[in-house]
Amino acid sequence: MNKKQAKQHASNKLIEKEATSDPVSLALVPYFGKGIARLGEINSEIDSYGIQQEKELGGVTVDKGKTRLILIGWMVEVGGAVHSSAHKTGNNTLMSRVNYKQSEIKRLNQPELLSVAGVILEEAQGLSAADLLEEGIHQEDLTTFQNVIAEFDDVQSAPKEAVIDRAGATEKIRALLAEARGIVKNSLDKLAPQYKRKAPEFYRRYKAAGGMKSKGMSSQKPEPVTEPEVPVR
Repeated sequence: MNKKQAKQHASNKLIEKEATSDPVSLALVPYFGKGIARLGEINSEIDSYGIQQEKELGGVTVDKGKTRLILIGWMVEVGGAVHSSAHKTGNNTLMSRVNYKQSEIKRLNQPELLSVAGVILEEAQGLSAADLLEEGIHQEDLTTFQNVIAEFDDVQSAPKEAVIDRAGATEKIRALLAEARGIVKNSLDKLAPQYKRKAPEFYRRYKAAGGMKSKGMSSQKPEPVTEPEVPVR
């Protein structure tokens, strides 16, 4: 949520809290109570989508970074073993294909990292099991290395999927806030004046909660969202 949306949401939650804390007064205008109930449902939905927004990209970033470090570790180990084996046979071409320092590997971007890891794996698979074992690499290690490459490749598409999911949550929050504005403006604000006479303190607290969203917002451009002209469900 942006700052304006967050301020509106906080105001809506305060309106709900103040109204439901005095159920006797709230019951004096039944349709006002229905509006508060729906506002509460909207607030809960927005809270859920807000948590979803924050978790998705954060979790992907953590997984991506962890998998990258694991992959780099395997590239250094297997690449070093292949280089050592090639050096013994004087195979300079093979040495040059796997001659990467860890500091160099860390600077590679994602496509380059996958490409170099693929080359190292391919060259390692081209050596005999006996030659690899002499350098400390087992066949199971190559299988693990191959799986890590595949896992890192899969993780690369996750951020794009998370952005799509996040965009969906953002759109739902926008729609829910628009519905909430409609309820407050077209129902609650219209019915609230009755409480001036029936429950003055309830009215005062409602107005204070509702006024929270307008403070400090005059310099911000209003969002081009049409308030729904629908009755409270």
